[in-house]
Amino acid sequence: MARDVKAGGAYVELGVRSNIDKGLRQAADKINKWGKGVGIVGATIGAAGTSVLAPMVAATKSFASTADSIGKTAVRLGVGTEQLSQLGFAAEQSGTSLDVVAAAMQRANRRIANWSETGAGPAKRALDELGVSAESLAGKSPIDQMMQLADTLKGVENAGLRNQYAFEIFGDSAKAMIPLLSEGLSLIHI
Repeated sequence: MARDVKAGGAYVELGVRSNIDKGLRQAADKINKWGKGVGIVGATIGAAGTSVLAPMVAATKSFASTADSIGKTAVRLGVGTEQLSQLGFAAEQSGTSLDVVAAAMQRANRRIANWSETGAGPAKRALDELGVSAESLAGKSPIDQMMQLADTLKGVENAGLRNQYAFEIFGDSAKAMIPLLSEGLSLIHI
């Protein structure tokens, strides 16, 4: 329904313009509806994304913290991070933690060094009765020392005596380490 209108020397076709306006309005409405739909989907994804991303961010922070902790503990003990990670896994499988094992290893290292240098100390009786010499432990890494001691302790049939020896060597942490010492270390390849 075009209508011609004279305006001076120009003709304007109002009907065409009005059809163009109508088509543009319909297209704009479709675009607005599509935009609202995308907005709703985006908001839904955003809300779900937040609930999905939050645990992933937390897990990433946890992994980074664990790696940092393993790295620092490895330096403190003088062992490799891969060995310490494996030991940490074995510790968790046996019901203890890497922190407990690291504390026990530090205590054992001090006690072994004290016994080696002075011939005395808290671990002297246990090491003497187990037949472990200072020379057999000298120069070994703390993990290798612990592996040797665990193998030696496994040979003690009397559980009470075995636990007492472990306490004398590893200190207070020995109680938490008994399952690891009795079953875990020989099963892993550190």
